[in-house]
Amino acid sequence: MKKIIGRSRKGFVLVLSLLATSVLLAFVVPYVLRVVTDYGLTSKIYSSTAALDLAEAGAERALWEVGHNAAAFSGWNNSVDGLGNKTSTISASSFQTSMGNNMGDYDTTVFMPAAGTGATITSTGYAPRKSLPSGKRAITVTVNFANHNNFTRALSAVDPNGSITMSGQAYTNSYNSALGPYSLQPHTANGDIATNGAISLSGNAYINGNANPGADHPFSGMPPVSGSYGTLQAPIVVDSNPNSIMNDAKLTNSNSNIQKSSPTDPSPLNGYNLSITNSITLPAGTYYFTSINVSGTAQINIAGSVKIYVDGGNVSMTGQGIVNNDSPKNLLIYSTGSTINMSGQSEFTGAVYAPLATVKLTGMADVYGSIVCGSSIDSGQAAIHFDMDLINVNSGFSTTSMVTSWQEIQQ
Repeated sequence: MKKIIGRSRKGFVLVLSLLATSVLLAFVVPYVLRVVTDYGLTSKIYSSTAALDLAEAGAERALWEVGHNAAAFSGWNNSVDGLGNKTSTISASSFQTSMGNNMGDYDTTVFMPAAGTGATITSTGYAPRKSLPSGKRAITVTVNFANHNNFTRALSAVDPNGSITMSGQAYTNSYNSALGPYSLQPHTANGDIATNGAISLSGNAYINGNANPGADHPFSGMPPVSGSYGTLQAPIVVDSNPNSIMNDAKLTNSNSNIQKSSPTDPSPLNGYNLSITNSITLPAGTYYFTSINVSGTAQINIAGSVKIYVDGGNVSMTGQGIVNNDSPKNLLIYSTGSTINMSGQSEFTGAVYAPLATVKLTGMADVYGSIVCGSSIDSGQAAIHFDMDLINVNSGFSTTSMVTSWQEIQQ
């Protein structure tokens, strides 16, 4: 009887244990499966997020290159097709966080059409690695370029330690060459001047427009100005003439096309120094000089759309100067030198961009166009007639990039 009871108890315990184990498994197994599933899902989400971060890191790198080093893309694989379209690619392996943890890899491609209107960036991220990714995300970024318009006033002087000084009969006004010659249209009061330094107006000098000095150099009284004369709300900021543009002009220019007034005239060039006592003609094209010196009765005649780059040296025009019978936008002078002297009696029709130079106007010749310089002294009777059509002229070397779209693409 006791053996039967003992066996019954053991059987009961076994059944109870099996029942408890079954109940426990009924709860534990789904929990473990859920944990495993959640872990796998979390791992996938992490890899997917990391892949997107990697794609965006590649896009940010490309945006920096586009904005700061678009001409070179140093360290990238660069190619140009027969139409002039440029493609640049780069890959990053074992990209790490700031903590030194490996996130994965990315591939980035930048396509820049020959027209120079913008760029398309495609960037793909892989986590934890490109060879066997558990996460892969790709984005595309569209960038548009807009060139800076540098000729927005009659006269801009950017050196905070410089100034604009006008005396004698000097004055400014404006016109629009797109509407015809200066002599055949009403003259308007948009002959603005501005500087990061001081403005000094004396004698009969008068500004038909606004005159705005730097914040530390307010006018002490009411100046001879038709428009506003308060200090600048923000400093004038312009781009330096880039070395790449100067180097390109040195390598590829139209200097060999310079036409002498007579075959027996001496060569106007000593290396890249332009020094003339006789007249020459510059056909349409780009010219590169390290200095310009025009003296006596000599003159430079402009025949077509001309850009002149002056690399490092000074410009001195004491003779008949430069004669441009077309609109100011057909003669653009870019200089990295420290001095530009204009003291002849002939008119100057064009635009000067020399943010490091002091421009001195000491003759009687009028300037039709615009001047951007470091500092300016007009001590003669020269007037500056701002051509408002120059507002539409882009320098071609300074651009603003704007992201117009940023979106994920399906892979």
